[in-house]
Parts: sequence; structure tokens; C-alpha cells
Amino acid sequence: MSQVPDPNAELLREIADLKARVEEMERQLVEHQESWQRIRDNQESLDVLLNAIPEAAFLIDTQGFILEANHELGRRFGLTREDVLGRCAFDLIPPEVAKERRRHADGVIETGESRRFLDRRGDRIIDNIITPVFDENRRIVRLAMLGIDVTDRQTAQEALRAAYDELEARVAQRTAELEDANRKLQEEINERKRAEMAAADRHALQEQLLQAQKMEAVGQLAAGVAHDFTNLITIIRGYATQAAASLLPDHVARQALRSILDATRQASGLTHSLQTFSRKMPIERRALDLRRLVEEAERLIRPTLPASITLEILNDASSPLWVMADASQMHQVLLNLAINARDAMPEGGRLQISVREAKHKHGRRKADGEALITVTDTGIGITEESLPRIFEPFFTTKPRERNSGLGLSIVQSIVEEHGGRVEVESARGEGTVFTVTLPRTEAEPTIDEGETIQPMPRGNSELILLAESNPHLAGIIALTLESLGYEVILAGDGRLIPEIARKQRDRLRLVILEGDLPGCRGMTCLRRMQEEGLLPSAVILAGQSEPETAECPPNTIVLPRPFEMPQLARMVYNTLHAETEKENGD
Repeated sequence: MSQVPDPNAELLREIADLKARVEEMERQLVEHQESWQRIRDNQESLDVLLNAIPEAAFLIDTQGFILEANHELGRRFGLTREDVLGRCAFDLIPPEVAKERRRHADGVIETGESRRFLDRRGDRIIDNIITPVFDENRRIVRLAMLGIDVTDRQTAQEALRAAYDELEARVAQRTAELEDANRKLQEEINERKRAEMAAADRHALQEQLLQAQKMEAVGQLAAGVAHDFTNLITIIRGYATQAAASLLPDHVARQALRSILDATRQASGLTHSLQTFSRKMPIERRALDLRRLVEEAERLIRPTLPASITLEILNDASSPLWVMADASQMHQVLLNLAINARDAMPEGGRLQISVREAKHKHGRRKADGEALITVTDTGIGITEESLPRIFEPFFTTKPRERNSGLGLSIVQSIVEEHGGRVEVESARGEGTVFTVTLPRTEAEPTIDEGETIQPMPRGNSELILLAESNPHLAGIIALTLESLGYEVILAGDGRLIPEIARKQRDRLRLVILEGDLPGCRGMTCLRRMQEEGLLPSAVILAGQSEPETAECPPNTIVLPRPFEMPQLARMVYNTLHAETEKENGD
């Protein structure tokens, strides 16, 4: 008997199949919902990332229509982010700017390489970056655009250039004055020397007197040059520091600003040399690498040489050659020897300065440890008769109107004060070799880490009276202090200070004033304020005549020039906080 098919079996199979398909669709629906949630999360993350960028950032298609954008883009055009989405980016800007930007965008699409360019919109300067976005087939489907407002940075750079140009002009002016004064003094010395040739003893005394007068006159002029230098260096440092503070830590321009600060540090060294010369400042001997010392001196020597003379610097030492020396005096030694060589080569030639460690003839290093500087020229040489006398004061083989005869005697004096010696080898027509030998030192050298851009402590709306006659220097100091949260009142004349102090008696917390302020010198102003009970804490920006600390009223600090804005900011902060702690303690 045949089995009758169950009519429900087929229906059950269809139901089971339908149920399996429903379950599969439910699973796919869950996956789609999860994918959609991830997409929304990614979109939210993208929005957060875009809006975290402080500059205008947006994404366009190859036709220029905006697909994504941050709020900053809308703000720049007086619109909302939603207003700019879907619009053509090139329709939002002036036609002449849009034409140039579209050309750059087409160039990116054509080459597949990013582009960077500047454009101006009104009084603003925008740094634009266009980067291609590829799909999985390496086709460009989008363009990422970033517009960075660099107006403030450009303004700071222009201010730096203006300050630098002013520095160059002032240096040229002061240099011309110094050369003119030297020529006049040289003429006077030569005239008096000729008048005193009859009496040898009296001649020697007169020469010494004239040299002292010359040094005094040149020293006074050098002090004036140094004072102007310090102001200009401080201005450049201040603007460089302000410019750096406006940039992100990893911005490429910060390295350029560090280089500017390094250059001002070297300029400060030259200023210190002038101050040492003009004020007879104490000698500062410290461990110096002789190799680096010669490299620094090269910058002083090259401007003194004509184009017909070739200067070569040779470093034959494999490791640092540490000596205990005063850098300014050693620079003077090398400069005097170089000038002597220059005058011996009127038709041109070669000047070679080498540095090396002293060795025995068979090549081993000397046990006592000495370092050598050799200055070699291809000039006319020195006769046998003159050779024993070349280090005598006022002795010279050159015309009197060209030389005072003091250069080599100063060289010998400085080197011997450093525990070294100077030797010379020469023959007429065969050039000259000067060898400076200095004792090496095992002292731990002072590590000079150079200029760094340090953060500055902030104030809390404290009122500061700033009295500085140089408007550029006063401007950068005020700008720096105001950017740190202080209130600043400016006074360019010392006679205004007591009146301002009376009006602001209850709020005035600190006085910063120039030591040589017109109308009333810094110390005089402070004493008057002290007598009237108007004097809070004070910082004196030292001028040509730096006051002694013992002469200063209480709560007064002297800040030598040139100084850095972070240095002044920390001094202001520490002074105000020390005053606050004292008041709380009382």
C-alpha cells in the first residue's frame, strides 16, 4: 500500500525557510544599524576634529563644492557652518582671489601634489594649503583645504626687519663717528710726538699721557655706542620673543626666531667688550674652547680685510682646547694680529689663522698641556733690526699717520697676563708668523646652552609705571607686560613720574624706569618718591652709568642692559610676589 504524502510537510518546509530568511534579514538589519552608528560616530569625531582646528579647514569635491567644514570657515565669511556646506568655495571669495585659488586647485588635481600659497583679503594675509584626497584606485576625489591667518606673524616679522634696519643704520652712524674720532686723536698724538723728539724721557711720558687721553675719549664714545646697542638689541629680542609666543611650539618659524636670539646674544658679547673697554670692567676669565674662540673672532676680523686678502681658518685639534681666558681680550689679541698682518700686505695676500694643541717635534702631545694659535701672513715681513723691538710700546715700522705702535705691545701684555707667550718668526719679503701659546686647563667648562624661548609668568592686572625715553624700547616692554596681564602707564619724561605716582597712589604696584631718564635721572626720581612716601617696588633699567646696589632705595632692583623680555617678566613677577608675601607676613 503506497504512503500518502503529508500535505503539511511542504508547508512546514516553506515556513522554516521563510523563518531562516527573516532571521538573516534581522541579522543584516542589526549590522546595518551598527554600521550606521559607526558612521555617525565617525562623523561626530570628524566634526570635533575639524572644529578643534583654530583656522579655516574644509573639504571640497573636484568641482569646488564644500562637503565638510568647520565653524571657523563660516565665521570668516560671516556665516554659519551649515550656510557654507554645499556651496561652491570659490563663490565665497572675491573673483580675483577665486581665480588664483581655482588655478592652484586645478594644479593639485593635475599633479597630485599639495600646494601652499599666500593671498590677501582686505587687510588680512592668508596662508593656504591644498592637499589631494585619493580613493582606493588612487584617483583624486576630494581636496582638503586649510586657510591660516598669518597677518599677526607677518606684522611681527616686519617689525623685526624695521628694528634690524634701524640697528644697522645706527651702527653705521656710530662707527663713522668712532673712526672720525680715532683719526682726529691719531693726528693729535702724532703731532705731539714730533714736538717731543728732542727730549727722550719727556717724550716717553708725553706718549703715555696722550695714550691715556685717547683711551678716555674713545672709551667715552664706546660707552655711547654700547648704550645704543643695548637698547636696539633689547628691542629685537623683545619682538622676537613676542613673535615666538604667538606661534605653536612646533612651528617652523620658531627656529628662525631662536637664530635671531642667538645673533643678539653674540651682539651682546660685542657690547660687553665695548663696555669693558670704556669702563675698565673686571676681567672675566672662564674655561673657553680655543677653537670656538677663533671662529668667533673670524666674524670680527673679516670686515677689516680688503677683498685682496684671503682669510683661512684652520682647526687642527680633534677635541676641545680648553683655556682659562677672557673672551673679549682674546678677541682683541686676534684682531690686533690680523690688522698687523693686513697692513703688511698692501698689495693683497693670504692670512691664515690656525689653532692646535702643542706637541713635541716627534708628534706626541706635550705633558704640560699647551694650546697654540698661529697667525701667518704672506706680507713684506720684518727686518732683523726691527724684530727685537716689535713688542715695544709705540714702536712701529709703518708711517706714523697709520699706526700708533701699540697693537703688538697690547697683544704681548694680554697674552702674558693669561700665563702665555707670543713668539714671532719673520724675514724681509717672506711673510710673518706669530705664535700665541696658552696653558690649557682641566677646569670644568661652563656650558652655554644659548638662547631659548622660555614661557613668561603672568600678572593679575597689577598697575606698573614704565618710564623709558626710547619709544621703541618702551613700546615692546609695554606690549610684553600688557600681554602678560599687567596694566601699564607710560612716562617718557622723569618729571612726570611723581605726579603720576600721586594720582595712582592706591593702585601703583611697581615702577620700571630708565637709569638715565631725561628730566630726572632714575635714582633722583626714586629718592623723591621715597621722600613723599610714593615709592612702591622699583626696577631700574641700567643706562651708561649703572648705579651701585648700595645707592638704591629699598625694594629696588637694577637690571643691566641688554636684557630679555622673559628676564624682565620674571623679575617683575618675583618683585610683585615678594611684596605681596611681605604684606601678608606683616
